Amino acid sequence: MSGLCDRAAMRLCAACCMVLLGPGLAANRASAQDSPPAAEKLIRSAAAAYTEQVARGWKYTYREDEEEFLVDKKRQRAPSPRKTYEIIMLEGEPYRKLLLVNGQPLDEPAQKKVDEDLEKARKERVQKSPRIVTKSFQCDLAGIEQVERIFDSRVTGEETVLGRKSWRVESVPKRGFHPATREERQTASTHRVTWIDEQDGVELKNLSTFFRAADNFQAGTQLEQEFGKVGADWLPATTVLRFDVTIGVMQHAYGETHIRDYDYKRFTVESRIVQP
Repeated sequence: MSGLCDRAAMRLCAACCMVLLGPGLAANRASAQDSPPAAEKLIRSAAAAYTEQVARGWKYTYREDEEEFLVDKKRQRAPSPRKTYEIIMLEGEPYRKLLLVNGQPLDEPAQKKVDEDLEKARKERVQKSPRIVTKSFQCDLAGIEQVERIFDSRVTGEETVLGRKSWRVESVPKRGFHPATREERQTASTHRVTWIDEQDGVELKNLSTFFRAADNFQAGTQLEQEFGKVGADWLPATTVLRFDVTIGVMQHAYGETHIRDYDYKRFTVESRIVQP
């Protein structure tokens, strides 16, 4: 009996302790549950999802609307024509073909030029000839798969993005990181914010802000991207570049470029269009 009494007393004592300490333990457990996951874990999850998506090898055709707004010295916005491109597969690689201007079909000279450019690109790709593309300004930033290598990151809260609960991750370039390419040089000149979906662990949105000049881009230039779900993939939906670039000596150009990607159609190996 004494043994049973002792065990009963121990259980009673333990129960009393739980009653006395319970609120504190519950608070500690709730705090542990509410604490966000490590930034590195979130970044790796999003990078792994992107790598898995690339490994599937799916190719898409889609349409892309592009508008550019230049800003004059009085900060007045002057829109350029809205251009609609059709992104097609040409000899196994995506090709950007001009389709509409301000929603209207091209006139005969413009259409002829588009057809000639497409045929030229086809021949170059068949012959594997090197193509020289000259762009005065090209914002070339690394994707989610490079974030952990270039940046130090931390979680700064939860936000709802595109109607989905997400973690907000802020990233700054690592001290001592030495860029070796234009992409790395531009990327290491930015602060990055990435929104990562809590449910699927994928990148929903990112915003990169230049804190110093890189190439022609000045501090304050921003690149913002949002992604949308197409079948099992998360693909670019909107891109906005808010730019301050130098032209020549001490001359600046300000403006915004807006891009919307839509009407995605997936290709099979046999080049048949299938719905996502």
